[in-house]
Amino acid sequence: MLAFEEDIGSLISRALPGENDDNALYLERTANIVREEMFNESSSATGSVTQSSQKGSVPQALLSLVTMILEGPNAKRQLTGKPSQAALTIVQLLKPNSVKHARKIK
Repeated sequence: MLAFEEDIGSLISRALPGENDDNALYLERTANIVREEMFNESSSATGSVTQSSQKGSVPQALLSLVTMILEGPNAKRQLTGKPSQAALTIVQLLKPNSVKHARKIK
């Protein structure tokens, strides 16, 4: 699914069955929080592949969201501060492929 920021709320509400206006708003707010952190944070990538350096080079809100999507909300995992390699990899793919403004369609 491809969506632009200004269309995301209505698109999500159509994609979810039933009366899910509240869910669509929660998802839109979550996306806005994560995107704000992604675009306001400067990259601290060092080229190292250790898990601690990978964790430090990605937005923490995005990492938390991806971890919750993959593993469910797990307070114990979040307290240990050790995200899975799968979550780190997904976040590392999402950040450079995200855009502040909608891409122009030709």
